[in-house]
Amino acid sequence: MIESILPDTLRADIRAQLEIDNARLRSDYLRETRMLTGSEIRAGSGLNPKNGSESVSRGKREGRIFAVRHRGRDLYPAFQFAHGQPRRVIKDILAQTPRWATPWQIALWFASGNGWLDGATPEERLDAPGEVVEAALHLATPTEG
Repeated sequence: MIESILPDTLRADIRAQLEIDNARLRSDYLRETRMLTGSEIRAGSGLNPKNGSESVSRGKREGRIFAVRHRGRDLYPAFQFAHGQPRRVIKDILAQTPRWATPWQIALWFASGNGWLDGATPEERLDAPGEVVEAALHLATPTEG
């Protein structure tokens, strides 16, 4: 319906502004969140596999961790790890996120205040895994209002 009401030029302006806002959010996220490369994760784990990126790639492939893509490489938010290993709760949370959610959407969700967590960010509440997993379930729930 909105497509039929708004002129093409206005829709293009809105799309351009959304792209600018999205780029700003990503930039802020990268500046404010400690990020790790695959090499840094491997070094922190104490593991020394023959293929240096295999354990990190496998963790990502198996849904135990996630990465955002920036300048052609994967970056992993550090909060996913404790003592050099992936936190179990991250896998549980990622299992509840909708399939349509992109890694950037997931990253920004972790950093955003959440009504299901009394305004805290999911990242801040990883010590309450059941609550954060429950909040992740609501990502796929349509909002009203």
